[in-house]
Amino acid sequence: MAVIATQHGPFVLLTGSTGLVGGLVLAQLMKNEIPVAVLVRGNRRQSATERAEFLLRRLEERCGRHFVRPIILAGDLCQPGLGLSDADRRWIASNCGSVIHSAANLLFRPASEHPDNEPYRTNVEGTRHLLEVMTAAQITELHYVSTAYIAGLRDGMILEQETNVGQQFGNDYERSKTLAEQMLRQSAAIQSLTVYRPSIVIDLHPTTSMRSDQTINSAFAMFQALSQRFGLPDRGEWTHRLGFGGHERKNIVTVDWVATMIAQIYRRPALHGSTYHLTSPNGTPASLLDDSFRAAVQDSGMKTPPRRPEAMALLDEHAAPFVAAFKPYFKDDPKFDRTNTQHAMETCGVADVPALTVEDLRDFCMRQTKPPEPMTTTTRASAWIQFVNSTERRCPSLVRDAAHHGTQIGL
Repeated sequence: MAVIATQHGPFVLLTGSTGLVGGLVLAQLMKNEIPVAVLVRGNRRQSATERAEFLLRRLEERCGRHFVRPIILAGDLCQPGLGLSDADRRWIASNCGSVIHSAANLLFRPASEHPDNEPYRTNVEGTRHLLEVMTAAQITELHYVSTAYIAGLRDGMILEQETNVGQQFGNDYERSKTLAEQMLRQSAAIQSLTVYRPSIVIDLHPTTSMRSDQTINSAFAMFQALSQRFGLPDRGEWTHRLGFGGHERKNIVTVDWVATMIAQIYRRPALHGSTYHLTSPNGTPASLLDDSFRAAVQDSGMKTPPRRPEAMALLDEHAAPFVAAFKPYFKDDPKFDRTNTQHAMETCGVADVPALTVEDLRDFCMRQTKPPEPMTTTTRASAWIQFVNSTERRCPSLVRDAAHHGTQIGL
């Protein structure tokens, strides 16, 4: 891959633009008239250009304005050379002076259960392929979207400058993002590495919301499935089943704030080279999530069957293996140091992430019950939905009555 640039241009190469964070970062860059080239993978139904155009129209609807189209580079992060043509790699070398790497695989399932070894294939090997292309093009500035949850299962204060301190991980996603960060930090080819570590990212936009972090979605899918098949859980019962007392906190942030911070930091070279915990200062109590989930189910109009004690006993007996996919991630969060982030907010004039309300999360959850937009992402059945369906097959008498209590919502 002998692609050598003699002079770099003004473009930034963005990966992950069809994802939640990457898409809103793209919008922020275009708002600020920053020239952008996006790496987009085509699929069986759409070419790379068609996928990008679908995204751009949604962003224009969301932002209420027209955007000048970015350069579309058809490629694949998981392929050597990013699956790009020689001509496209030469174009990158001549025109791109920096990279924002937002693409990631967010699967929490063990890699051993995935035929392509995800999330390592995308998060580690994909990052390696990107690094190789950058090295060949002599691009030395990288902005990497990581996650605050490389902290793994640690408690206490998590410092922004810490990466791998021997922590245990809750899942392969956390481990894969840590490995990718380490690889980038150790690369001699990267002279300026800026790392952004958001926590749980959700989209509160009322009309064009995009797919959010699956932690909250999976938890609500579980709550919804329990409610529809076995009756609405009592207040606090859901958090109790996850091992919570209700006072624990999850760190949830809005994608608009995260994307704004990334774009504003990118625009200011004096802020480059640091790590930023894009996190909430206080977190969201588990009890507020419980109240929000209950309100979403009740306000959606979904009818729920009467509670049956034998059904709940069956859940207690068989639920553990199915919760395991995300329960380690859905625990009381540590405290994230925000020293660099606070400085960046002051420098950029960006207000802190707003605290979430029951109404915010209720509306967010109710939007998740709507069918997804076509041709954007592949919907994966959650472990809890699989469990509830298998329970129905094994013990139809427990759920026979539920069949007469309305339609399925989001299952």
